[in-house]
Amino acid sequence: MIDVQKYIDIVSHPGEFEGEEPWVPYYWDAVLDGDAYETYYVSDDEDGAAYDVLEVEPDEKEAFADWGLGDWVVLYDNGDGFTYAMTFSTYEQASRYIQKDLELDSEDAEENQALMQREASNNE
Repeated sequence: MIDVQKYIDIVSHPGEFEGEEPWVPYYWDAVLDGDAYETYYVSDDEDGAAYDVLEVEPDEKEAFADWGLGDWVVLYDNGDGFTYAMTFSTYEQASRYIQKDLELDSEDAEENQALMQREASNNE
């Protein structure tokens, strides 16, 4: 059983996940445990920015039902301590989202992040 309150507490306090949905630190823990379905590295440096794709299991979807969790989660760690999260209905949507971002010019990172957020909203 998932201790949802633990993750509510995490996002309610200052830190990396402050203000995020409770499922974000839950899935970050899963990434740290090696449970990502797939990982896309932004560069050849595996310690740098990366996207992790995770499939949402039925018990997870039920535990986080109040937050409208999709069937797939994408976590983006920018390599500087910030983690962004999105959910998608299909793996194909998640993969297209990541591939499109990897094609964008890295010099425009802030603008690209805003574009990705808009596209994620449109895919839900």
